[in-house]
Amino acid sequence: MEKDLLIVIPIHNELTNIKKLYFSLKKKKYKILFVDDCSIDNTEKFLKKNKISFIKNNKNYGYEKTLLRGFSYALNKKYKFIISMDGDGEHDVNDIKKFISHYKKNKSDIIIGNRSFKPRFMEHVTAAYFNLKYNISDPFSGFILYKTEIFKNVKFSRFNDGYLVDLLKFFVMKKKRVSKININIKKRIDKPRVGNNFFVNIKMIKIFFRVLF
Repeated sequence: MEKDLLIVIPIHNELTNIKKLYFSLKKKKYKILFVDDCSIDNTEKFLKKNKISFIKNNKNYGYEKTLLRGFSYALNKKYKFIISMDGDGEHDVNDIKKFISHYKKNKSDIIIGNRSFKPRFMEHVTAAYFNLKYNISDPFSGFILYKTEIFKNVKFSRFNDGYLVDLLKFFVMKKKRVSKININIKKRIDKPRVGNNFFVNIKMIKIFFRVLF
């Protein structure tokens, strides 16, 4: 399975974190693609120097479109599986084995990494709703395994906002098999890139009402 798997990591000014993340992934011999959303912190220089596979946006697209660009790359290269990871160093590389093991046993279309800690109020509210209605307890997780075949005939342009929570809802409504595993969360070593809690919670409130109806 590992040879058909691509780890897709969207990044924006995460040089400090991706250095450690990259070498941890390289040690495990996973295939990796970084998708750089116009970083200005010498990320591109580091990626080129170490001959790391990456694509770079020609302008700042934001998290969602950046991640979907990585998905499109994986589909074009005929990978059978994608695992999305955040570039902030909070995800544990060792948990990738859990995704692979779980898939081999359950053959789920999507496996969501359920975080041990959710830092924002609206994450808990949305998670409670999704858990009750769809049995998804962490819709904002950035650590997810996808079978690429489920993206057939899916128009990514429909899902360009909302941390791709609407994409998860779409697949649930299409009766795709979704399961979950528990993952570890590590504390990032610098300030978060997604903005302060007030504005992120406002965005999450909008997402909640968008997926509610």
